[in-house]
Amino acid sequence: MIDKFKIALSQNCRCNLSNKVLVAVSGGIDSVLLCYLLNEAKLSFGIAHCNFKLRANESDEDAFFVEQLAKRFNVPFYVINFETESYAQKHKISIQEAARNLRYNWFEKIRKENNFDFIATAHHKNDQAETIFYNLIKGTGINGLSGMKFKNDYLIRPLLGFSKEEIQILAKRFKLNFREDLSNSSVKYARNKIRLQMLPIAEEINSNFTNEMFLFAKRIEEIQQIYERGLALEKKKLLIEKGYDYYISILKIQKHPSRGTLLYELLSVFNFTNKQILETQKLLKSEAGKLINSRTHRLLKDRKHLIITPIDKIDKSSSHLLKSEREKLSIADFSLDIMPKNLEKYIPEFRPKVAVLDLEKITFPLTLRKWKDGDYFYPFGMTKRNSDKIGKKKLKRFFADLKLSVRDKEKVWVLQDAKDRILWIVGLRIDARFALTEDTKKALRCKLSHVSKDFLSDYF
Repeated sequence: MIDKFKIALSQNCRCNLSNKVLVAVSGGIDSVLLCYLLNEAKLSFGIAHCNFKLRANESDEDAFFVEQLAKRFNVPFYVINFETESYAQKHKISIQEAARNLRYNWFEKIRKENNFDFIATAHHKNDQAETIFYNLIKGTGINGLSGMKFKNDYLIRPLLGFSKEEIQILAKRFKLNFREDLSNSSVKYARNKIRLQMLPIAEEINSNFTNEMFLFAKRIEEIQQIYERGLALEKKKLLIEKGYDYYISILKIQKHPSRGTLLYELLSVFNFTNKQILETQKLLKSEAGKLINSRTHRLLKDRKHLIITPIDKIDKSSSHLLKSEREKLSIADFSLDIMPKNLEKYIPEFRPKVAVLDLEKITFPLTLRKWKDGDYFYPFGMTKRNSDKIGKKKLKRFFADLKLSVRDKEKVWVLQDAKDRILWIVGLRIDARFALTEDTKKALRCKLSHVSKDFLSDYF
């Protein structure tokens, strides 16, 4: 069995004798055996232990036991105490999820600081069966069915090919001491329920169930490689990146014979849940403007696209003041320069990033703000039907004429003067009331620079 371990280490985990390994050790039978086997394989390793402060004195006794284990093997020892319950409450997650986040973040920190090549955990075949069951119950795609891998970047699982029974046999043969975690016998936690109640039933039906699940995971992993190649081609057709946003063509997804699976694969990476992805399928035929939020992203139903945007990139800024005729203002979307120009020495420019206005008609200070419902202006170049008079238009209607997407509307800024008159729909159109005329002597030049790739890119 030691030979089996060495093969798993070198072939499956790509770990050799020159590598340094940080071992996550709870003090239980699995992690203690892993330390013993690494020592037998003559690998350089260190031991890391997390005290989650969940079992009073027992947690402290576990930490002491693991410290003594490190001294026995004469290897570096790292320990940390976590306030797991308060962390879980603060982040509104389960105790198990909190413990996982805390330990893996800390393991990675220790790995980097001390030049370890890998982090090793003692997961085994039974854990693999438990993980696949757990993923199925939560709801998963093909990735969840493949379970845990022998190697994920810096994380390795050398015991993944060992059953719990094999681990117990080896521990007995080597006369290993270890700690029993009594919380493992409680059905308080979801994974414990699977381990203690569901897996025994499965093993009654098929005594080789654990091994079958291990082989199943390997087959799914191979299938996944084929699936991922096909999925990458579909994503390239369907998912278009624009700045911080991602666009999915509603027409293309509706016509696709596997739209449910594709929507899952497209949206789950943005942390949308199964329930939300099902809602999205119904959203395809709804009116524009409907929203669904994951914990990190927002999905917006537009006329022709589903638009996915990071929540932290949705600008909810209020307004910015420009008090004088010569100022520079920088915001996330662009920088705005305003300065006066004498028309005798200046040739006006006509391009989307520049607006040239009649300065004498403008009252300061100016305000740069996001547009709001009810805003109107007098679009330059538009007159009333059968009349020379300038036509008034609501911004909402103006945007509809331009066929702006709902997402692009969110990005629109307006520049207004102290009398609340809109001077410029930034990057789109000036107000005709402030256009240059033959009588204009002094102009205000407003120029955009450092424009974000996310800002109205289709109109520049």
